[in-house]
Amino acid sequence: MRISKTFWISIFFVFQISLAFGQLGDLPDLFQASPSDAEDMMEEYLNPSAKALGNGLNAGWYNTAKPHKFPGFDITVGSALVFVPDEDYEFDLNELDLNSVNVVDKNISPTIAGEKDGVSLENDTYSELTFNTPDGADLATVPVPSLKVGVGVPFLDGTELMGRYIPKLDFDQAKVGLWGIGAKYDVIQHVPIAKRVPALNVSVMAAYTNLSASKDVSYTPEDMGVDEMVSGFDNQSIDLNTESFTANAIASIDIPVVTVFASAGVTSNTSSLELLGNYPVSVSIHDETGNLTVKDEDVEKNPVSLKFEDNADMIPRLNAGVRFKLAVVTLHVDYTYSAYSMVSGGVGISFR
Repeated sequence: MRISKTFWISIFFVFQISLAFGQLGDLPDLFQASPSDAEDMMEEYLNPSAKALGNGLNAGWYNTAKPHKFPGFDITVGSALVFVPDEDYEFDLNELDLNSVNVVDKNISPTIAGEKDGVSLENDTYSELTFNTPDGADLATVPVPSLKVGVGVPFLDGTELMGRYIPKLDFDQAKVGLWGIGAKYDVIQHVPIAKRVPALNVSVMAAYTNLSASKDVSYTPEDMGVDEMVSGFDNQSIDLNTESFTANAIASIDIPVVTVFASAGVTSNTSSLELLGNYPVSVSIHDETGNLTVKDEDVEKNPVSLKFEDNADMIPRLNAGVRFKLAVVTLHVDYTYSAYSMVSGGVGISFR
């Protein structure tokens, strides 16, 4: 019964992610620019959410430095709220060196994290093609779910294996799922003096998480104000994949009811986004009647493949938190300071 409740709580958090991902449906409008310009604008627009997701996936792996002894285990569900820095709320179109569009009014456009409306643009060749960059989705904080199972390893003292898994769930706006694997190892057992300190535990851990999401979209020549249909456009989707890694040294004071823990480590993450299917692009020409048309050569398959990397130097992270345990029920909250800081928390059951 407890596992069932945990599962449905995790569904709720994945639903939050799907709502955010649902904002991506307006991205194909940018194909009224050239494919290369559209790709540059998409990258700037999505960069904050890619970084926030990657950092958030590294939360929730631990709430104590003390590993389980076999057959001890815990099941913990939670969520992180990742804070996007103010400087990532918008971007300057003039810095992108766009070559196929003119900015109609202002040049500062919101990212997915911002609140402002998109910027008006027009195609440099065909002024009839006017469109906006996507509006900000007000994602100053990005929710990222976590569901972790930890279990002590037999015959390996002080070793705990950890895993997380949420099957790909289908909502109206998106399909989202995640999985991950990690390990925690007690190092204080090898320091005779330190292990005599009452209630002190010190360990190291490393973990990897993968989140995948997809959303069906629809963008046809009619959305560009062009009537002629020359190819099938019913196979369009946006696919997102985020991979995150973290390694940390953890220390905790574990006393009855209350555990105080802190850690220092590094984090890295990489996200990729692809637009799959056939899309009309704005290399359309005027036909004999003077109207815009789309020909077969104006249709591009799988036109965008973006990669967001936030791991050039393995970004440092500092974390501190507190856990309360009543019988087998645990409740924890912690704060992580990093390039994208976050608050996370969760509830679980734990048998030592």
